[in-house]
Amino acid sequence: MQEALEVLWQVLAPIFLTAGAGYLLARKLGGVGAVAGVDGGEAHSLAVLTDGTVLAWGLNDLGQLGDGSGRTRTLSVALAGIDDVAAVAAGAAPTAATNFS
Repeated sequence: MQEALEVLWQVLAPIFLTAGAGYLLARKLGGVGAVAGVDGGEAHSLAVLTDGTVLAWGLNDLGQLGDGSGRTRTLSVALAGIDDVAAVAAGAAPTAATNFS
C-alpha cells in the first residue's frame, strides 16, 4: 500500500502543484484500498482500485469527474454505476474508463 501511495504521489504531485490549481491540496489518501492505476487530466485526477472501483477528484465544471454533480471535489468521490474497471484515462476535460468485460 505504501508503494502504491508513493507512485500516486509521483504521478499527481505535478498536477496539484501547478500554478492555477492552488485550490487543490495534495493529501495522502487513506482507507482507499490498493491502487491499481492513476491518471491526471488538466485539473482533475482519477484512481482505479484493484477492486475495480474508480475514485475521482478535482475540477468538475465540464463533468470531468463523471459524478453528475458539476461540483469541484477536493476530496475523492467514488463513481457510481461503473464497476470492474481495469484502467482510467484523463485528458484536458474528458475522462475514460475501460473494464475487464
